[in-house]
Amino acid sequence: MGKARAIQVGIGGIGRGHFERLLSGQSFQLAAVVDAYPEREDVAASRAAAEAAGIPFFTDYRQAFRRVRAQAAFICTPHHWHSPMAVAALRRGMAVFVEKPAASASADAQRMLQAAQQTGLPLSVGFNPTADPSYRGLKDHIANGDLGEIREVVVIVNWFREDSYYTRSAWVGKEKVEGKWCRDGVMFNQSSHFFAAGLLLANTRPGPSLSTVTGARAALYRGHPVPQLEMEDLACAVLELDGDPSKRLVYYGTTCNPEGRSHTWMAVFGERGQAVIGTGRIDLYGGKSLRLRPAKLANKHENLRQAMSRGATLLCPISEGVKVSQAVEGIYRAARSGVKPVAREQLGNLSEVIYRAAAARCLFGELPNPPAWA
Repeated sequence: MGKARAIQVGIGGIGRGHFERLLSGQSFQLAAVVDAYPEREDVAASRAAAEAAGIPFFTDYRQAFRRVRAQAAFICTPHHWHSPMAVAALRRGMAVFVEKPAASASADAQRMLQAAQQTGLPLSVGFNPTADPSYRGLKDHIANGDLGEIREVVVIVNWFREDSYYTRSAWVGKEKVEGKWCRDGVMFNQSSHFFAAGLLLANTRPGPSLSTVTGARAALYRGHPVPQLEMEDLACAVLELDGDPSKRLVYYGTTCNPEGRSHTWMAVFGERGQAVIGTGRIDLYGGKSLRLRPAKLANKHENLRQAMSRGATLLCPISEGVKVSQAVEGIYRAARSGVKPVAREQLGNLSEVIYRAAAARCLFGELPNPPAWA
C-alpha cells in the first residue's frame, strides 16, 4: 500500500518537527497544511516549504477538511483545539494523530474517544514514552512479571523556564482560551509525557495499557512573576492507582527551579525489584540485575499508518490517552485551595525540598519541616 494522504493542522512550534518528518517520510503524503497564524516566523518557514512542494496552505481547518481528500489528519495545535479538530477529522473519515495531551479536560478527551469508537477509525495520542523503545521495553519486562506486581512509581520533573517562556504566545499559561479548557500548566504541558510514562509502567497489563488514577492528594503553586500565567508551575501529588490504596504514583513537577538546573528522574518499584529510568537495567532485590531489552517499535507516524492499513495496535490509543487527562483533572480537583502564588525568591533550594518530599512520598506541606511557602 502506498503513502496515505494527510492533512497537518498546526505547522509552527512543535508542528514543525512533524511537518518536516511527514514531508520527508515514507508513510504519508501531505495533501494540505493548515495554520491560523501565517504571520508567525516558524509558520511562514513551514508554509514556504509546503508551497515549494506544491502542498496547499489553509488558515481554517474546516475549509481544508471540506476541500481536500485525505485519509489522516495530524493535529499539532495548542491543547484547547485538539478535541474539536480531532472529532471533525474523524467525522470526515480521517484517522487522527494528535499531539499530547489528548485534551486538557476529560470531557473533551471523552468526546474524542466516542468519535473514534463511532467511526471505527484510529486516534493516536503523541506521548513520547509510549513510543520510546526503552520505556516500552521496560513495560514488556513488567508485563512479563520481572518486577512482580508494581507498587509505586515516582516521577520528578525538576525543570527551569525563563519568564519569557510564558509570554511567547497568547494561549500559554492560560486556564481557558476562547471558552475552551487550556490548562497550560506544568502538568498538562511539560509533565504530561511523564504522567503517561508513569501510568504506563504502573501495571502488569501488556501493550499500551495505562493505569487509572482513583484517588489523589495534591498541592499546586505558581512562582513565575508573569501576569499571563494563570496555571501551576510547581506541583506535587500522591495518586492512588487502579482502586488499590497500596499502589501509587508520586509526582513532583516544576518549571520554576531558581537554581536553573533541569533534571528528570523516574523510578518503578515492584514486589521483586526496581528500575530507574535511564540506567538500562532492572535491579532485583536479591542482588541480581537484568539488562533492559528495548522494544522494537515503529515510529509514531508509521504506527498510525500500520493501524490504518492492517489494524496494528496504536502506541497510545485515545482509550489510554484519556487516562492522562483524567489523572491531571483529578489532581486539580484534589488541590482544593487551587493554585497558590509564591514569590519565586522564597522557594530557596527547591531541589532539596523536592527530593526530601520524594524520599518521604509526601506533599511539600506534609514534610516534618515543611518550607514556609508550602
